[in-house]
Amino acid sequence: MINRVKKGFLIGIAILILTVVSIFVYCLSYRNYFDSISTKAMNMIEIRSEQYLLERNKEDGSFWYRIEVNYPQIANASEACSMEKINMHLRDAAFSLYEKTYEEAITYLKENTEYEASTEIEYDILQLSDVYISLIFNVVSVTGGPSYMQHYLMTINVSDGEYILLKDLENSDKLISLVESGTFEVFEGTYSELHEDYFHEPEAIKRLVEMLENELENHTLNGGFDRYSSQNIGMDEENLYFYFPFEEAFHGYVILRVPWENEKMDNIRKSMDEAVYDKVIADYIIMELNETPQNIVSHADYGIGIDYDFINENHVILAHNICESPNYDYENTPLAEYLREDVEDDREMEKAGLVATLEIDYFTYDFNADGLEDYLVCMHGFLWGGSGGNTVRIYIQDKDESLRQVLDITVRLHEPNIPNEHDAIAVLDEMTGGYYAIVLPGTNRILRYDENTGGYEFQEGE
Repeated sequence: MINRVKKGFLIGIAILILTVVSIFVYCLSYRNYFDSISTKAMNMIEIRSEQYLLERNKEDGSFWYRIEVNYPQIANASEACSMEKINMHLRDAAFSLYEKTYEEAITYLKENTEYEASTEIEYDILQLSDVYISLIFNVVSVTGGPSYMQHYLMTINVSDGEYILLKDLENSDKLISLVESGTFEVFEGTYSELHEDYFHEPEAIKRLVEMLENELENHTLNGGFDRYSSQNIGMDEENLYFYFPFEEAFHGYVILRVPWENEKMDNIRKSMDEAVYDKVIADYIIMELNETPQNIVSHADYGIGIDYDFINENHVILAHNICESPNYDYENTPLAEYLREDVEDDREMEKAGLVATLEIDYFTYDFNADGLEDYLVCMHGFLWGGSGGNTVRIYIQDKDESLRQVLDITVRLHEPNIPNEHDAIAVLDEMTGGYYAIVLPGTNRILRYDENTGGYEFQEGE
C-alpha cells in the first residue's frame, strides 16, 4: 500500500473504551488509506480508500455505538476525468444510508447525541476503468438485536462524472428479453428457505419483467443519490447488476446479475469522446490478452503482491516473503499480554450485539538482527479491518521477553482467496537504526525504522 497513513490520522481501530468527562463523549477520527491498482485499462489511476470512523461511549466509559463508512476516492486521473465531481458522488453514495449528502451526514452524526445503530459500510469494486467506476456497497447495522443488511449499487461515468442509470441503457429490449428468458443469476436476495429456482418460476419472472419495464418507462429521480432506486446499476466486465424491491427476498430486495459481455461498452454513454473511448478499448484488449494475475482488477480475490523486479533495480532483497507460514498460537507467546486489550474489545463488541470475531495470526522474523524472534501480527475482524485492509503490527522482542511495538498500520495483508491467506511482505538487506527496511504488498512502498519516532515510517520518495 502506498503511504497508507498520513500524519495526524489514526492508524488502528482498537480504541473502544475512552475516559469520558461529559454525559456523552465521542471519538471522531478520519483515516486515509491509499491503494494503487494497476491495470492497462486504468492507466495507473490511483484510488484512495478513505474511512470515516465515529465511536461513542456512555458516561461510564462503556461502549455505546460505532459507525464506520468506507468509500473510494480518485487520487489522480487524466484530464478527461471529472475528478472533483466523481469524488463528491462517491462520498454521497457511501453516506446515502442517512438520506443525506456526505457533508450533511457528517454534521448530523457529529451533532447527534441520540442512539445510532452500530453500522459498518464497506464497498466492493465491480469495475474500474477510464470509462466508468462501478461499486456495490455493503451495509451491516446492529441495534442490539438481529442485524440489518443491505446492498446497493452505483456506477459513475468517468468522462462527465455523472451517475450511469438504468435509463441510460440503449439496448433495453435485449435486457428485457434476457430477464424474460430467465438468463440471469440472483446475486443477492436468496436465503436457506428461498432458493434461486423461485426467481426463475414464470410468476416471479413476470413480476421482475414488469418492474423492469416500469422502471425503464417511468423512471423518476429524486435529488441526490437514492440507494433504494432501481435506477442504480452495477457493471463488471461481463455482467450488469440491477436492484429491485421484492418482498419475499432476503431483506426485501433482490439484485440480479445479467450477462452483458462487452456490448455494454458500445451501448452506454455513446456521447463519450471518441479519442478517450478508442484508447480505452485498445487498452482493454491488451488487458484481455495478458494473462498474468497482476493485470486482474480485483478488490480482494487476488493478492496484490510485490513487484520484485522493480525492487531489485535499486535494492537487495534479504527475504522475499516473511508471511509464508502463519502461526495461530499467539496465546502461548509474549504477544498474549500485548494483545489482551484487543481481545477484550472484541468481547465488548459481541456483548453489544456485533459479531466482531477477531482473528489473530502472526509471523516471526528477526527485524533487528539481535538473535531474538520478533513478531509481525496480522489481525482481521470488524474492528481491525475494512476496505483499506487489516491491522498489521510489528513487535520487537527484548532479552527479558518484553515487547516493543514499532509498527501499527492498516494494509491488505490478509487475503482469504490465496493459498496461505496472506499477501507478501519483503525484507531488504538495508538497515537504519539497527532495523531492516521492509516492503509492503501492492505498491512496493518501503518502510524504514525512524530512531526519532521509535517505529517504522514511510520515507519520502520511496
